[in-house]
Formats: sequence, structure tokens, C-alpha cells
Amino acid sequence: MARQPGRNAKAPAGARAVISITLPSLYPDACAQTLANLAAVTRGPYEAIVVSSFKPDGPNVTWVEEGGQRRGCAMAHHVAAAYATGDHLFPFADDHELVDGWDEIALGEYHQRVGRYSPFALGLRGAHSAHVGTNWGIYYPYFPLMLREDVRRVGWIGPDYRAGFGDSDLAMRIWAAGGRCEWSSAGMLRPTAADKRKDALYAPEDLALFCDRWSARYGWSRTDARWSIDQFNVDLRPEENPELCVGSTIFHNEPSFLTRVRRMTC
Repeated sequence: MARQPGRNAKAPAGARAVISITLPSLYPDACAQTLANLAAVTRGPYEAIVVSSFKPDGPNVTWVEEGGQRRGCAMAHHVAAAYATGDHLFPFADDHELVDGWDEIALGEYHQRVGRYSPFALGLRGAHSAHVGTNWGIYYPYFPLMLREDVRRVGWIGPDYRAGFGDSDLAMRIWAAGGRCEWSSAGMLRPTAADKRKDALYAPEDLALFCDRWSARYGWSRTDARWSIDQFNVDLRPEENPELCVGSTIFHNEPSFLTRVRRMTC
């Protein structure tokens, strides 16, 4: 039986922060592997809120049964967030695993930075492939750690997207609200062999929705109203492009960004 949506309870004074992990899954084996990884490497208190058509087993699990027509992982993250009771929210995927002690590392970095910005998201970087994503020269975290209070302010991933751009849209809402997104200095996650994603990581309607929503504010001027993803979505490694970075983020919102990145990667 799934819990009722959280009541925004505060952790008792002196208690360790609780991380609520939203986890959509279509695959029982991959989900079980992910939950086992969370139990093995998470040192502090956490809850995993799994949205799936099957009942998962494992410690600290809240199951939200996905019934009827599936509406995509972004909607599943959105639904899971309503059941969160922790101090922080973190979206995860069943085709990744976290390194030992990831939560202590991430919370340590988060609380060193959060006081300067609100809302704020710390993007957890890969342990091996430490690239980051940008849209129109603006950094967006793939796996953002946020305070639940900030999530109440700007929302969570979804529910408007199906198979892509939910993380991008969340980042744009953070920036638009006067906040900031930064990446972690430490690498904390890596993909697993359980990756069952399809070749297309986004749906055309997701691309159209994202561009309709944000191109007027952040997009570079165009005579053609249609967008393709390679015209604004760029992955890069910050250590190889330090001149594009300010601190631990990128906000280089001008057309020269794309030209400079392409020149560097050729």
C-alpha cells in the first residue's frame, strides 16, 4: 500500500537530512539492482519512491503503482515527488548506480553552496564520463539534488514531458526564478549494463514543447521557427573548456557559445 503524499514535515533538530529519491522503472531486474545499490552505498537516511507496474522489494521503499496508460518517466518523477517526505529530492534512473557514500559527498557539497542561491540545484556528475549538458549555453543537471522547499517553489521534473527535456525544463525554471544550477566537483554515479533506453532519448513533441516554452527567453534569434536538438543542446567537459565556465556552472547564453564549443571539439 503506497503512502499518502508527504506532509512537508521537518526533520527534528540535529537529525541527518533525509533524501527522497524518485525512481520510475519498467524493468523489475534493473529496479532491484538499483535498490540494492542504494541500500549498499547510501550512508544516511533515504527513501526510494518507486513508480512502476510491479511491486519492488527492498529497504526504505515506497511503491506507487503505475496503473493504466503509461505517461512517461517525467510524469512518473512528478507523481513520486508528491509522496516525498525527505528534506531533499533526487531523481534517479534504473540504468545507473551510485558510488559508495554518495549522499554524504553530495550533501556536503550542496550545503557548502546553497546559502548563496535560491532556488539551487546541485547536479551529480559521472564518476567516469564527467560531461555536462547545456541548452542555449546554459547548464542543466541530469541528476539534480534539491531542497524539497525549492521543489515546492519551482516544481519537479514533469509532468508535461514524456521521454526527454524534463531535466532541462526544471533547470530553466530554476534559472528563471533567479536561482542557480551547479555541478558537483566529485563524480558520484555511472551507467550500468541494465541500460534499456531506446535509441531516441526524447520525443519530437517534447522538443517542440521545450523550445516553445523557453526559446523566446533564452533561445538565439532565428528566422526559422523550427528547432532541431543539435542547434542548442550541447554536451561538453568543463575541464576541457574552462573559459566557458564561471565557478561550477555555465551561463554563456549567446550564439558564439555553440561556435566556440564546436571549434574546441573538432
